[in-house]
Amino acid sequence: MAELAERVEETVSQNFRVSHDFIDRLFELDDPGLRGSVDDVIGQMVDAKTEAVVEDLVWLLGKREEYEVVKEGAIPSFDDSAFLIEKPVGESFGFLTWEFFCSELLKRRRFMSKHSTSSLDLMFSNISGNRGGKLGMIHTITTSSNNRILYRARIAKTQEDVNRIRENPARELGAPPSDKAVAGRMNSWGIPVFYGATTRKLCIAEVKPMVGEVVVSGKFEITRKLRAIDFTRPPRAKERFSFFDENYFEKMGQFRFLSSFGKEISKPTQPQYQERDYLPTQALTEYLAEVHNIDAVFYSSSQSFGRGRNVAILAHACGVETQAEGTPPSYEPRLHHFKVPLQEEFLNHPPENSLRYVANSLKIHAVKSLDYHIDEVYFGFD
Repeated sequence: MAELAERVEETVSQNFRVSHDFIDRLFELDDPGLRGSVDDVIGQMVDAKTEAVVEDLVWLLGKREEYEVVKEGAIPSFDDSAFLIEKPVGESFGFLTWEFFCSELLKRRRFMSKHSTSSLDLMFSNISGNRGGKLGMIHTITTSSNNRILYRARIAKTQEDVNRIRENPARELGAPPSDKAVAGRMNSWGIPVFYGATTRKLCIAEVKPMVGEVVVSGKFEITRKLRAIDFTRPPRAKERFSFFDENYFEKMGQFRFLSSFGKEISKPTQPQYQERDYLPTQALTEYLAEVHNIDAVFYSSSQSFGRGRNVAILAHACGVETQAEGTPPSYEPRLHHFKVPLQEEFLNHPPENSLRYVANSLKIHAVKSLDYHIDEVYFGFD
């Protein structure tokens, strides 16, 4: 017990602020850290099975600090009036690492350098699994999952556009072929990605139609298991990191960083800066696909104040079953003046089918009005 008391005393000193202010007991701050009475905090810290163990431990801690309190006038940390508040564990380190990664990518080396890769490794280690310090951000979508249904929309400029989508919604609303794939938040030019949303209303908002335009939307369902990472929900480690872990600050810092990172990658950007601003998330997506075998990325919508969920089904998994024969569309590469026989089969390989258009789900929408939400910005002058 004495050895345990010594470790608890050291851990409280390093990780907690001791308060005797009654106000701290009244207000719950917007902070995920542990806070409470001495008995409550230490009971959780040592995972005590009985109250007697906690009482004995707190009594022993009080005796250990008695000399300092009585002789030197120190503030008691383990009496009945003490309230322990976990010190902030910096998510700032994760964001500084992200800023370094963005700077490296935008200003030094456009393609992945050893510095970029090591930064991503530092930020996104331990994201799979949910035990032993794992963060549980990766999950499997199945054909019975609640989030297997997705919606996708396109603006139809003419009646011919509407007719073409109606004739083959699987092809026209699915991911574009490589030669028509423009850059987006999660993909570079020429790399097809299926961008969808979890509600029909949100998928319409994502194409940013103007008043008077016509939008056509359809429903799709996921047809096979996909390995997905969800940035719309905080990491769900099933067990709290131990305060006695020598890497506690690093693990908890990563936990809190990833808990708020979804907002960072969902920030709205102005059209003239999209090519630049999307580079970091494009590189991140390819890293997640390559290193963590991710098929899909869920992220918040900047069009709905983060209340909606978007999803990007990545290039290798974005195929949609065709209506006729259930086979993926042809993605014929453009090889002009050369031919590499050994690689031709690889180059002509289409994305794997992961989606199916839901029959009779097509809807045509006329945009009647737009709703703007604005904030007044203070510039410091009249």
